[in-house]
Amino acid sequence: MKREEILEKSRNENLSADPYTAEVEKKAAQIGNWTGIVITFVLLAIEGLLLKKGANYGYCLIIFSVLAMQSIYRAAKLKTKHHLAFAIFQSILAVFAAVVVILKYMG
Repeated sequence: MKREEILEKSRNENLSADPYTAEVEKKAAQIGNWTGIVITFVLLAIEGLLLKKGANYGYCLIIFSVLAMQSIYRAAKLKTKHHLAFAIFQSILAVFAAVVVILKYMG
């Protein structure tokens, strides 16, 4: 490989390592996650309170799963007890919601 080809390849690989781009991607993911959670809560409230259909645990499953995975990742990377405790708590809520959804669909 020629020197110019190696430099070009290195430049292309380092484009994704740009700190500004990484920060924008991180912020975009956070905004997307929280937007999804808020919309899911709104749908849960509309169905449960306005339409009097009761709690839809499918929505709860979505919310708790997203929050649990974020907390599990944080706990794994930061290795703090309070993050681990929160991750366990949210995981329990997600499993509970999943069981309720499964039981509901089974009859």
